[in-house]
Amino acid sequence: GVLFVVGAIVLWRDSMTNDDDTEVSVRSRLPVTFRGIVFLTFGLVFVAEWGDLTQLTGASLAASTGDPIMTGAGAFLGETSVAALAAFLGSRVVKRVNPKVLKRGAAVVFVAFAAVAIFDAFR
Repeated sequence: GVLFVVGAIVLWRDSMTNDDDTEVSVRSRLPVTFRGIVFLTFGLVFVAEWGDLTQLTGASLAASTGDPIMTGAGAFLGETSVAALAAFLGSRVVKRVNPKVLKRGAAVVFVAFAAVAIFDAFR
């Protein structure tokens, strides 16, 4: 829940910038090297996945099947497929929708996720 709140704040604050050309300003703040992009993406996905339903499902499947190697391989293939699809679709959506609108929409979704997670934690 806390990570969702932090993510929502970061996204909303970033959407409030007054840059005339958001694409240029976003690109100037992102790492431009292959290595930088890979490490940034790895770090963000790694942190985002902790406590995620897919991780808990993978752990449960590994425990119930008794085969953590094959469960890990299946989870890896599933996560890789979803990440590739997200990267592909994200590159298409950003060409049609203003990035500020996307960030604000994502911030609202993150607040909703935070509310659900916090509500479930105290229920």
